[in-house]
Amino acid sequence: MGPPLTAKKSVDKYVEKDPFLAPLTNNNAEHTKVLVKSFDDDRLLIHGPTTSFSLHTMSLVTGTFLIVLGLVCFVVSSQLESAFEHLVQSHTALSYGGPMFTAWFTPPIVPLLQVFVYNITNGPQVLAGADPVTEELGPYVFSATHIRSLVQDEDSSPDSLAFRSKTNYHFMPHLSVGSESDKLTVLNMVMMTGFNKARHQIGMIKSGVVLPLLTSLGRAEPVLTVTVGGFLFGYEDELACITEFGTNTQETETADDWENDDWDDDDWDDEENDWTNEEDELLRLKRDIPSYRDPSGKCLWGILRDLNNTEHETIRIRTGTTDFHNKGSIVDIDGKESFGAWQSNSSCDRVKGGIEPSTLPAGLGSTFNLLVPVMCRNIDMVSQENLTIGGIDVTRYIAEPTSLAQDSCYCPDPDLTPCLPSGYLNLEPCYPAISPPMAVSFPHGLHSPPNPMLTHSPSPSTSQHQLYMDINTKLGVPLAVQVRFQLSAILRPDTSFPLLNKLNTTKLVPLFWASEGFDQPTSWMVTNTRLALSLPSAAAYGLAGGLTLLGVFIVSGWMCLRKRRNKL
Repeated sequence: MGPPLTAKKSVDKYVEKDPFLAPLTNNNAEHTKVLVKSFDDDRLLIHGPTTSFSLHTMSLVTGTFLIVLGLVCFVVSSQLESAFEHLVQSHTALSYGGPMFTAWFTPPIVPLLQVFVYNITNGPQVLAGADPVTEELGPYVFSATHIRSLVQDEDSSPDSLAFRSKTNYHFMPHLSVGSESDKLTVLNMVMMTGFNKARHQIGMIKSGVVLPLLTSLGRAEPVLTVTVGGFLFGYEDELACITEFGTNTQETETADDWENDDWDDDDWDDEENDWTNEEDELLRLKRDIPSYRDPSGKCLWGILRDLNNTEHETIRIRTGTTDFHNKGSIVDIDGKESFGAWQSNSSCDRVKGGIEPSTLPAGLGSTFNLLVPVMCRNIDMVSQENLTIGGIDVTRYIAEPTSLAQDSCYCPDPDLTPCLPSGYLNLEPCYPAISPPMAVSFPHGLHSPPNPMLTHSPSPSTSQHQLYMDINTKLGVPLAVQVRFQLSAILRPDTSFPLLNKLNTTKLVPLFWASEGFDQPTSWMVTNTRLALSLPSAAAYGLAGGLTLLGVFIVSGWMCLRKRRNKL
């Protein structure tokens, strides 16, 4: 047993001392750690440099690309700004719940109505045949709160909406020169309207029937004295309600008639539809011939009474959701695409295409066509000059000076309604049911040539009497507006009626002129307009600067890592 053991020991010593053989050990865990560490070091040496090189290269390329892209954005910043501006303009559409719709539906400013009335100082002489001598009084200032309501109908679509509007006027004594109770001598326009409506009747009818009727009701004087407030918004005159007759003009049926009638459901449905149609027709007639009977039963007539707190026609306009350039463009009024007042199938009678003044489109050009309801027509607005309001660039648009030039298109039947000289538009064709003997013009006959029909010497001034709108054309936001007009009475010779039987030629007698609008925007309007205008530039330069800074940050990080690697 001894020799084998001795031989084995000799072998172990031989193995341990052999420098070319790996030493053996019984510590398996320690040997495994050595092998794994050696394997990891080898893998790092093989794959590490390649992966690190790829990440570093990608960072450098990305950073450089962003810097170049940012610099390119700086170079084309004007084009980028135009693109962002177009995006902002597309959001000026009247989208339900949007900012522009809210500002349109609930205006952020309350306009003022300034009225200047003409007081006749020689009333007795006028009755004897003299021309009225007038003096201008005012201004009498009223706040004009506009209230709009949407109309839902079968034609409703996202690209158009229908609405009605009304205006509430409230007297502002602290801004006025005078009181509503000031005395005013004026022509009896209710009587003059009655005379005008009957002027085509034969003399026997006019003198034997019409004149006794018109002078037996209300105020029988052709010239009368009332208050300023009464003349504008209502004084008592029963003659104004002469067109209102009893609603129950049919004989009342007896109980036997009801019992003998053979009623069934179909008959009742037909009758109900008839009543509905009659009610709709009555509402239309009321808009044509206003009811001046107030809830107390008094008949009150005022030259602006029908404009106060009264909804009128339904106007359908484009919302601009598909094309912001079309925002505010009129589609129809009460379902009609024409006024039905001027020459048939003519451009002057066309409603469609004009812009409704309560909402203007972005990107306005040098001219546009504006609806002026009080003139019963569209007029051309032309750019005059560029201004700045509250640090905001605006373009001043004025009414084309030749807008009211004499045109046969606005005098379709001269035999029935004689044409007036340039600068004055006869309103009778626009209100055929009323036949008011009135003409509309710019205040003091601005832009009108000398006119022999005038009973006064006008003093026109562009600064005081010009219709204008100061508009930021990029957004279509008006920052100052003044819509100015004048109404004058048309007196035609007529031997059958008092006052008119003293005339040899047609006369134009001024009644009042007015201006509605605002001279300065509110701080809210200025702040939000500035914000909207700054967005395109901020977005363009912000994008360019952001890309450049991000690229510089990435490249700087790459350089720092490279320096650290070089130190190692």
